[in-house]
Amino acid sequence: MLWFMQRGGERIQCEIRAAEDGEGFELVWSEDGRQHVERSTNPDELASRWLELEQRWRHDGWTKMGG
Repeated sequence: MLWFMQRGGERIQCEIRAAEDGEGFELVWSEDGRQHVERSTNPDELASRWLELEQRWRHDGWTKMGG
């Protein structure tokens, strides 16, 4: 799953994907020029974490692109 957030000319890309090494899943996002990765064996845990991040970003003035 892939999401994009925008604020002015800035953009955050966020993705939940299978881990490259085949050991679980990763939540990956780019913010402030840095890439962040959180791993879990439970994709529902990462989906909940995504919702936490989305709420924080919306509070900081970001909007979800395409929705």
